[in-house]
Amino acid sequence: MESDVFKASCELIIEWTEKVLEAKFDTIQSIAEHLIGNLFVNTKSVAAFTLKGSLQEGGNNAVKGTEIRNGQFSQLHDRL
Repeated sequence: MESDVFKASCELIIEWTEKVLEAKFDTIQSIAEHLIGNLFVNTKSVAAFTLKGSLQEGGNNAVKGTEIRNGQFSQLHDRL
């Protein structure tokens, strides 16, 4: 039951975000990546660093709106 409520909550958040930002998103993570990449959130927060770090570790080096390539992460970090 709790899992169903969580899934429904995620669906509503995605639906609302698509309406507000006029963009298509598949997951909550893709929304977070968009928010970070387009500087809609504090990019120096623990949550933002956690997400950016996991993208680097997982081999996905792109955050929508920005790219993180070898050696450029620190430049990106300084810019954000």
